Amino acid sequence: MLHRRSRVVFNRCVVLTVVLIAAATAHAHGQIVGVKVGQAFSTLSVRDDNGSHDTGWVREFAGGAFIRFRVGELVFQPEILVITKGGRIRTPFLLEDEELELNFDYIEVPVLVRFARRYGAFTPYLLAGPSFAVEIRCVLELNLADEVDGVDDLKDECEDPDGDPDPAIFTLHTRKFDVGLTAAGGLEVRAGPGNIVVDGRYTHGLRDVAPDQFDRARNRSWAVMAGYAIELSYLWPD
Repeated sequence: MLHRRSRVVFNRCVVLTVVLIAAATAHAHGQIVGVKVGQAFSTLSVRDDNGSHDTGWVREFAGGAFIRFRVGELVFQPEILVITKGGRIRTPFLLEDEELELNFDYIEVPVLVRFARRYGAFTPYLLAGPSFAVEIRCVLELNLADEVDGVDDLKDECEDPDGDPDPAIFTLHTRKFDVGLTAAGGLEVRAGPGNIVVDGRYTHGLRDVAPDQFDRARNRSWAVMAGYAIELSYLWPD
């Protein structure tokens, strides 16, 4: 279940996305829609006086849909993605060879401007703009140095540990809304009625994800995705 504040922010993001799509599809010709899936590689930039620091990356699923439309001389590409971010951190509460893995599941809405140039069947492009993310789930995993009763890691929800793991370690109060800046580069290749799309992107988080626990902990995320884009008029002819 979404936290109440998360639902409010998420609903606003959905409304904004619907408005953008409605405006873009008022005249379907020339509008492009697409889907993409891939992998996200994320870490946390942690700075904390108690000695906590980032130690590694997490690799998880990323995917979603987008629409592309022109307004004057600019081409916009708003997207709606499901993406997991987070990272591995060390804290002074853990043994030397132990670390916490944080996984934040987000619904993310990048609102990007697109710059592209076509060369025959190939179109390289750049994307840049802000992104807005709503956390829908947070999971902490404690990677143990030694197995305990045949288990080498413990996993639970961040804000609602079920009583098995140590609440002092597993209770993490996170912000439900993150803002970042996204930059991407990619290539479209003509294939059938549409284009195969491949891109790589970096999103630089601007907000602390857990200000009650860390002086600073911000998302840093790379993603590689591939998909297919097609003119909306092909799918929705007049």
